[in-house]
Amino acid sequence: MNPDPIMTDQMQSRASSLRDIRIRLFLFLALVAALLMGYIAWLNRPGKVISSFVYLNEASGKNSWIFRTHSRVGTGLQRADDIAFFDYGQRLAMTCPRYTKFTLWDTTVASGPQQIRTIDLQGRPQRITPYKDKIIIVQRPPGDDRHIKPGFLEVFDNSGKRVAGPIDIGWDPDEIALVERDGKLYGLILLSGNAEGEDNRPAPCLNIVEIHPETFQIQEVGKVVFNEAELKGEDPLRVLNSKVVRDGKSDEYSAWIAFGTKAGLRKVDWTDTKRPGDQNWWTTLKGNPLGIAINDKEKVVLATNTLTNEISTWPLGQDQGLIGTRKTQEKWSALESFHLDGLVFDMVAISEGSSNYGFLNQEKFELSWKLKGPFGFGSVRPMDISIHSPDPNTIWIAICDRTGGLHWITGRKH
Repeated sequence: MNPDPIMTDQMQSRASSLRDIRIRLFLFLALVAALLMGYIAWLNRPGKVISSFVYLNEASGKNSWIFRTHSRVGTGLQRADDIAFFDYGQRLAMTCPRYTKFTLWDTTVASGPQQIRTIDLQGRPQRITPYKDKIIIVQRPPGDDRHIKPGFLEVFDNSGKRVAGPIDIGWDPDEIALVERDGKLYGLILLSGNAEGEDNRPAPCLNIVEIHPETFQIQEVGKVVFNEAELKGEDPLRVLNSKVVRDGKSDEYSAWIAFGTKAGLRKVDWTDTKRPGDQNWWTTLKGNPLGIAINDKEKVVLATNTLTNEISTWPLGQDQGLIGTRKTQEKWSALESFHLDGLVFDMVAISEGSSNYGFLNQEKFELSWKLKGPFGFGSVRPMDISIHSPDPNTIWIAICDRTGGLHWITGRKH
């Protein structure tokens, strides 16, 4: 029996109509999703304020601080490891070791940092050190050259122009800390040497050098070699300088050094540049240091560690011994110390593990937020933090993330 042609046509027509409805519904939903994502992206467009919080000082009842978090700004690079203000806060630099480049930013724009340019480096950047209107970038040779050539530094001005370098500074450098004292400029250069597995390297050390303030040529004046049995295989990672003014005596200068796995900080007295390290000792932590910072007002060094959620406090002066330990909600991986009138907190920190940044003090105050990814989606891993206070009523906080983004937080007293 042959099918009814009229019924067949009706069935085909209904099937065709159903397909048309499904296609139109799919297109409509896709359009709605695209519009929604576009609206969310617009709300979180680069540089836009995405959140705010107000801190009111209950003690005074007068001045309040308003902190604003701006949405992430992309750099065009896939990674950023280090960030620093320089030129008295008017410039910001971020390094990308994967591409041997750094990005330069103008921070004077009211809407937030604006990228000026990307500058090529001659090596892999390790650390940025600000010096007035310039930056010094410590680097290691790229590729196979790292096996046969020493590390070096390059110096750039606030326009991104190279003004000095490359200048050799030793094998496998990690960082240089700059110190102005007695009318001279000194550098504390931390070198990993053979601690990273190259047996043909010298032992890791802290080189104390005098630096010409214009040519940036260096001259070694002292050295502390880390070749003790207890330091075998230990890799020095960070160095900070502290200064303590002593009545009737010479000012005390100390270098605080964090190692890769050693559970503590090494303090090296370099008050006498010709005999550095005559007095040095270990501060014991529960795990190796994650972040260290100097609190100049309280004359203490602050340190977080890998094994516990704590911040340990140590005196800057000759007196040895732990001042105190403060439990924290987060395992903070880097922190910066500051002091501004009317704020109960005096530290800002980042946590690589939780993708958070937060404010805290040495007592019980702690407040944190998640760092959002591109256009407000997901979260990102913070890598480094830098702060600058252009005046007593303002603070700028810059954070770089592992995906190459810049996060900008501003605080203003009202």
